[in-house]
Amino acid sequence: MMGHRINAAFEPFWFFLQQGMIIRRAILFIAIWMTLDSYNWAKMYAMTDAPDPLIYAAVLGVPSALLVAAIKFYNEVRSIEG
Repeated sequence: MMGHRINAAFEPFWFFLQQGMIIRRAILFIAIWMTLDSYNWAKMYAMTDAPDPLIYAAVLGVPSALLVAAIKFYNEVRSIEG
């Protein structure tokens, strides 16, 4: 009973989040920010005396893969809704 009342109280908020695509956009922007921050770090690391290529792969691979997945997810959902 109590859970149903709480869900009913938040119903307009959940509707706003769903209709405004707030969560999807937030995930996309966080993934973009992570990628840009990683590339900035890699640029600074490249200016050191002995940069290691494996560190580039480790630092840039994860956020780049997350960004690709976020963009794919975002586009798939938009094509379904549109």
